[in-house]
Amino acid sequence: MRRLPALVAAVAVAGFCAWGLRAWFWPDEEARVRRAAADLARAVSEVGAAGGGLALVAALNGLRPHLDEAVVLEAPERGVRVEGRDQVLGLASRLAAAGARRSLSLEDVTVTLSGDAATAAVAATATWRGTQGDGQAVIDAMEVALEFSRTDEGWRLRHGRTVEVLR
Repeated sequence: MRRLPALVAAVAVAGFCAWGLRAWFWPDEEARVRRAAADLARAVSEVGAAGGGLALVAALNGLRPHLDEAVVLEAPERGVRVEGRDQVLGLASRLAAAGARRSLSLEDVTVTLSGDAATAAVAATATWRGTQGDGQAVIDAMEVALEFSRTDEGWRLRHGRTVEVLR
């Protein structure tokens, strides 16, 4: 009789571990999109920390796979619209070369997959931390809407725009 509760507990623990391993090794599409958004923020932060020279070239090369070839970035409140991966990378390069050192983090991430799971809408709070070219500290926070598209290589940013700048 004493073996039955121990056996039930062992089966429950084994099931819980198997479920956790499944989620780790075989994530669902929403988890993949969340990971793609986090990887994008990390790659942008690496560009922001690179400075110049070969470190900047390497950081830009690390950002490239996270962007769709036809990516569009918009900041309507500033009248900014950048179209195309090469233009986005060029802008990032100019900002980093000008001495703007910034890191990006995404919080409160909400993912909504399309019906066919080919695209995903991501709403998040983006926070920029760092310094401007003159060394002045900067913290900017904004609500952003991101659209990722699924490719053979994984999820890539296709469209991003600021929804509301938080002050």
